[in-house]
Amino acid sequence: MQRPASFVVTSSNDMIKYLDMLLSAHSDTNSNVKLSSIERMENGQTGYHSKMAMPGRYGLGNKPGLRNVRLHGHSGNAWNFADLTYNREAGIGYYVATNCSYPIPKIRRLLNEFLLQDFKSKSDLSLTEDASLAKPFEGFYEVINSRNEHMLFFDKIRFGGELKVVDDKVLFDGGLKPREYKILSNSNPGLVSLSQHGEQFENQKYMASLSLMKDDNGDDMIIWDGGTSMHYFKRQSYLVHLFRSIGLFGSTIILLASALLFISAFVYQKIKSRTALGFEVLMSTMLLIKLGTMIYIFISKNPFELIALGEMNIKTVMFFLFSISFPLITGAFIMLVIKNFKEYKLSIKCVLFLNLFAASYLSYFLYSNHFIGLQFWNY
Repeated sequence: MQRPASFVVTSSNDMIKYLDMLLSAHSDTNSNVKLSSIERMENGQTGYHSKMAMPGRYGLGNKPGLRNVRLHGHSGNAWNFADLTYNREAGIGYYVATNCSYPIPKIRRLLNEFLLQDFKSKSDLSLTEDASLAKPFEGFYEVINSRNEHMLFFDKIRFGGELKVVDDKVLFDGGLKPREYKILSNSNPGLVSLSQHGEQFENQKYMASLSLMKDDNGDDMIIWDGGTSMHYFKRQSYLVHLFRSIGLFGSTIILLASALLFISAFVYQKIKSRTALGFEVLMSTMLLIKLGTMIYIFISKNPFELIALGEMNIKTVMFFLFSISFPLITGAFIMLVIKNFKEYKLSIKCVLFLNLFAASYLSYFLYSNHFIGLQFWNY
């Protein structure tokens, strides 16, 4: 699940040597590593954003930062935090490591402001007040890629958003919150590059944080720089997006509520010495337990639990078995309800219908996202 992520066990002294190598590479005669090799580290060569030579490309784990000058580097955390940042043109760089993560953004801002206070970027890119180039791309978009293949369903729900043009600005809310952008003056109808707009980004004129283009099939496409990865968006029906979102979370809530109602009804009928629901309660409860267990296993609380998902252990084997048995129990549940349908009261029929709809939708969800029979240890 976490592969091919990695880490380096090092010291501050060694990181200073590494920074010195990155900063001193001004030609291919560099004694350590050729400038062309370091430039390959700093610029991606795959994906639409690289093929179109968009300014600001994610390289080999080395990404440009969204600041008023191009800051390369990378950061990472697992309860602690480390950050490597540099700018060869300005000749500055720093490495920060802490045993916690929350103060790092503030520390980075202070370091950037101090180290770059007298530096002026040589970029000749500028922003335009004309947003008409973005007008043909207006509409609702949904993300089509993810850093983790099995998390794509969640990213589709989380990153869906609308792009629209308002006066001289382009608004896009596909990154969890609405953001304002302005078009870079070097844009054209084939590739509209935008820079995030606002007080914090007023001087950011060297790279695109959002780009609009058409893919190989001629479909409208948005490329959004998510910081540590590029998210690709394509136009999608908002109703389809809404149904998928409501269907997933609504079905989970319905399954939970139905199981609780069935259990309550079973207990009540037992107390009143009436004919109690039997297999219906058992199947509904089993479905809820299996779904809850799979969610618990899938949503890891820390990096070590995420790494453990790549091994064969009791959790991953349970996920494998539960994912297979969930649709099988759903099918048996449907057959049982059809067989005894005339015997149920109207209120029970309504609850059963909702329960079976939720279980069927969740079975389809597991199937369509390749969760059924998923062997994490072979992924």
